Formats: sequence, structure tokens, C-alpha cells
Amino acid sequence: MQTFSNMRRNSFNKDILKAVILFAGLCIYESIASMLVFLPPLIGICLILFIRFDQSDNFYSFLAIACAVIFVEIENNIPLGFLLAVFLFLSLLVIPKIQVILNTPKILKLAYVALAYLSYYFIIEILDLIVGVNFSCSFLMILYFIALEMIVAIFL
Repeated sequence: MQTFSNMRRNSFNKDILKAVILFAGLCIYESIASMLVFLPPLIGICLILFIRFDQSDNFYSFLAIACAVIFVEIENNIPLGFLLAVFLFLSLLVIPKIQVILNTPKILKLAYVALAYLSYYFIIEILDLIVGVNFSCSFLMILYFIALEMIVAIFL
């Protein structure tokens, strides 16, 4: 217990501990989700956290989310770096325009989830047409994942 009492004085250690717990939690969930088809891969939640930690300049949590996104890619057989590129594209070009239109945080989170999955689906379909490798899942599953993650995003 003495370790945790010392951590109150040093926010550096608390930030690292939070980031490690966040990464471990997302990796454990993703491992379970890869075995159970009805659990979503939390792509929308990762986008919400990606944007939140980027705007708050929380480097260790941002690094944990980036590593967790890479883990999601590995578990779901998505080309490596693909989701990070989609997140970067969305956060730099699309999301600032959406933030101007929608200024309610709860609605923005729901829009982020839908935007993450729909952009993921359409880019995977385009990649499937170009390369010929089947990465995609059905559109009904994407809609199911969007609905589940919107429920989770309301409570974030």
C-alpha cells in the first residue's frame, strides 16, 4: 500500500499506471471479443479515446490506445497500421467539420462511433476490390457493432 500512497504525489506514475491498465483491459477484451462473434471490436470506442487523449495531450494514454488499436488490427486480421491511418484521417479532416455542426458531446460520441465503423467498412470494401483479399464482414454485423458501441459510448 505504501507504493500507492507515494503515487499521489507523483502524477507521472499515475499516468503510466492508467495507460498500462487501459492497454491491458483493451487487450483482454479484444482477446475475448475475437473468440465471441457477437462482441464488437471496440473500433468506435478506440476512436473516441484516440481523439480525447490527443486533445488532452495525455501522451501515455494516447500511446496505450495506439498500441491497443494495433492489437485490434492483429486480432481481426486487418492490415497493420490501417486503423491508425483511418483514425488519423478522420481526426484531421472529418471530425473538425463534424464538431462545428454538432456541438453536443453525447451526440458527437455517437457520430464518432458510426463514422469509425462506416469508414472502416467502406475502406475495407475498397481495399478488397483493389487487392482481392477478403478482410470484410457483413454490413449487418457492422450495424450491430455500431448499435452496441453507441450504447457503450453514451456512458463514456
